[in-house]
Amino acid sequence: VVCSPFPPMSLALFLPSAPAELEADLLARPSSFDDSLRRVEPYGHAYEMILKYHNKQEELVLDIEVDDGGDDDAEMESKYPKKKKSSLFDLSENYYDLLGLGDLKWHAKQEDIRSAYRKAVLRHHPDKQAQKLEAGEDSGINDELFKKVQAAYETLSDPKKKIGYDSQEAFDDSLPKEDSLTPENFYATMGPVFERNSKWSTIRKIPSLGDENTPEAEVKRFYKFWYAFSSWRDFTHLCEYDPLEAEYREERRWMERKNAKEIAKRTRAEKSRIVDLTDLGYKNDPRVIAYTTREREEAAARKLAKREQWLAKKQEEADRLNAIKAKQEEAAQKIKDEEAALRGERQKATKARKKKRAAIRKIGRACDLDEYDVDFVCSRFEVPELTQLLKELKEVPDEQIPDLFADKVAEAKGEEKKQRATVSKTAAAPAAAAVWTSEEIAMLTKAVHRFPGGSINRWESIREFLGGDKTIKQIIARVKNQRGQVVVALDDQYQKWQQKNANVPDAAIDGPSVNYVASASTPATPPAAATTGAAAGAVEVADGWTQEQQSKLEVALAAYPASLGKARWTKISADVGKSRKACVQRYKHLASIIRQGK
Repeated sequence: VVCSPFPPMSLALFLPSAPAELEADLLARPSSFDDSLRRVEPYGHAYEMILKYHNKQEELVLDIEVDDGGDDDAEMESKYPKKKKSSLFDLSENYYDLLGLGDLKWHAKQEDIRSAYRKAVLRHHPDKQAQKLEAGEDSGINDELFKKVQAAYETLSDPKKKIGYDSQEAFDDSLPKEDSLTPENFYATMGPVFERNSKWSTIRKIPSLGDENTPEAEVKRFYKFWYAFSSWRDFTHLCEYDPLEAEYREERRWMERKNAKEIAKRTRAEKSRIVDLTDLGYKNDPRVIAYTTREREEAAARKLAKREQWLAKKQEEADRLNAIKAKQEEAAQKIKDEEAALRGERQKATKARKKKRAAIRKIGRACDLDEYDVDFVCSRFEVPELTQLLKELKEVPDEQIPDLFADKVAEAKGEEKKQRATVSKTAAAPAAAAVWTSEEIAMLTKAVHRFPGGSINRWESIREFLGGDKTIKQIIARVKNQRGQVVVALDDQYQKWQQKNANVPDAAIDGPSVNYVASASTPATPPAAATTGAAAGAVEVADGWTQEQQSKLEVALAAYPASLGKARWTKISADVGKSRKACVQRYKHLASIIRQGK
């Protein structure tokens, strides 16, 4: 039960004590928990709802306060005889008419009342009657009338008494029936009702109901005013008892409580009547119906547009993702198809190559040809050349086959030398043709000092320091130029290692890799043995690799760059005559030895 009026922005709700059976549970709660007090801080729409509730509770507070005596009404009424209250004012005469304010009535202000009273006194004062009697004229002045004027002024000049008098006047509290209201007669019916009830407003600037041409903002302001209507209407004259007629204090207090209860009851009824009047007008006002319907349709349209926009955006995003996915799948399928086609062609070429090589080796064994020469030719020739060679071998007599093979071996070796020369020239050309600016030369000097000899990945670090515009061979060539050395075409650090191992006789090798393997993996081959092996063309270097295969591997590594991807090792394998796996392992083995020898 609410026991006191609330502050405007917060509510203190006092709850009744807990039942006896819950006492144990309540005692078990923390000591800081208050079982009787909650503080609610309303906000927004909640604040408006709580404010309405607060206004109603104020009326309940008055009802409780006037009935807190706890006495039985029947007992009190039997104890105190009813002393009916007479009217506070003489309603037989209209006070406003007596003062000449019949046109203003309750609209009259205190200035109007004082001015009208002065004029009435001048007309009805008894002194004026004596003067006219002395002159032998009929004054027409009545002492009773003057007393009534005095009573009227005393009542109307006091704001509280004036409110009581105005509230005591007859007033039509009736409201039109809802079924009698139509859009055609709404303004003619409800306008006078609102104007009549505006008498009780504490705010004198009252908005008008208007008509169908009234702006929407004015209509909303009108109903906002009436929903927040504040009335000055007083119901004291309707109280049943007059406390002034009480014989002692207890009887007077009981009368005051009964009167306060009656006033609170009628005040609530009056507020409810005003709310009903406002609801009746708002519900049936054609303008309110029109803009409420419009706002509802606009809200629905906005909601629908927002949803459609969201769906369109969602669909657009889904289409974009589907397009990306389709492109990715198409690209992946294309790559897969290309790889499958390449793999099929490669398998087909491999089968054809194996078949041709087997046929050529069979002819070689039948004619007692050098196995090395047969393998060399088979490894150097592709399927078209192998097909042509096999055709020629079948067409010539058996005694001419050794000469034909010798020509093919010489042709293959010549092509190999041309290819190696071209690769060396191509590798050396960029280093020799590189153009260096003064800024690049200054940065190169700093990089050489920052990464001295012996540093891990020295030349790669120098290249990154310069910005990656120059190749490693161009950088090495420029550094040697600055030292006054002759620019030579070097093939990575492997060629540098070859320069360091000058103690190995040149006659013992047919390429740099023999020196490399001889010093790093196996004991150095004696010059005579090396020469003999070179002549035979089948000297084994290490791990089943011959000198010729090592040379082919070096040439193939230079001819096929790493940018070819997986196809690189396939081509290297075909040129060397070894499997793809064997070529990769050999390359890794050589690279690890080179790194250890830096």
